[in-house]
Amino acid sequence: MMQNRFNGSLSPLQLALLYAVLSLGTSVIFASAENRLFDSGEALVKGVTYVIHPFVDNLSTIFDFLILNPLVLYFLAQSRLSTKQVVARHGRSRLIPPYHRFGLLFLSIALAVKAMLFYFDGFLGGHYFDAVIAPNESGLVQITLTGWVVFFWTSLFISLLFYQLFQAAWYTVFVVSLRSSDIVYEPFHPDGVGGLAYTMRPILDLIRAMGILLIIFMVFYLHDFFVHEIHESKRIYGFVIYIGVVTPLVLAPLIHVHRLMEEQRDKLVKTAYSKLENRTVLPVLENLDFTDQSKAKLIDDAVSGLRNYAIFLRSLPCWPMPVRTMIESLSGPVSAALPIAYEILVAGSQAQGILGS
Repeated sequence: MMQNRFNGSLSPLQLALLYAVLSLGTSVIFASAENRLFDSGEALVKGVTYVIHPFVDNLSTIFDFLILNPLVLYFLAQSRLSTKQVVARHGRSRLIPPYHRFGLLFLSIALAVKAMLFYFDGFLGGHYFDAVIAPNESGLVQITLTGWVVFFWTSLFISLLFYQLFQAAWYTVFVVSLRSSDIVYEPFHPDGVGGLAYTMRPILDLIRAMGILLIIFMVFYLHDFFVHEIHESKRIYGFVIYIGVVTPLVLAPLIHVHRLMEEQRDKLVKTAYSKLENRTVLPVLENLDFTDQSKAKLIDDAVSGLRNYAIFLRSLPCWPMPVRTMIESLSGPVSAALPIAYEILVAGSQAQGILGS
């Protein structure tokens, strides 16, 4: 049951589908009730007439509610299930105490609300209006009824995201606290990484979720830039936060388990090397007649075989995930750095232009 249920009731797939249906369905219903689903309008703001675009023009929100947000929630739920399995495997009933979970849930909701207020503030003074944010009869920009529905589902999504990130941080601390004696190193395990792939499974699911979240950031960032013509979008801070959060959550457990695997492998190498030496080299040395030059080749063969065996043992896996997976895991923070670098270059060129003038 633990493998396919989330919070004891919904599976990750059911959670994702439920969010997609409810978020997009209620948004469409309220937009239709306000005549904002297909119909555009006009608003007079400070003597200037602006077009109010219908909800169907808000492709980024529709794409998020229908595909991207559900995918993120699916992998977040998978990560949570994987975390439970790892924790249970190491003899613990739960990762986070109940009273801490309530505190983290409250903090996640507060951060989500703050993030949405920060997002809305970025539209004040803008010139793009739609079914979510539009001027009223007095020309004051405000959130529409449809907008409140959209913001509710977005806030819920962000709350779940923050909560899972807190749990991932807790899991990172749990993994980093593991000692060499807490793991079982099996160099010939079918997973190809010493039987320790399970320790990184919650992180990999989180990476998949964060990779989709990065796509969401990119979609909205480009939407702000090309559609809303907001060339100083506050969404750029999302990329900074993304790098600051994802990088340690990936590297900390990865490097720690790597060190534990190296320690276990070195013990195995030392034991095997010693046994092989006692079985091959020492008997040859004890029985070798050094006056007989023809037998000297025996010691060379024994030492060579010992050396080759040691090289083989050193090639045993010492990372809890394949190299290709590690590269893919770190590609997210690298990709998130690109728009930041672009903004820095633009700001630098503008500063040079001001100083030059």
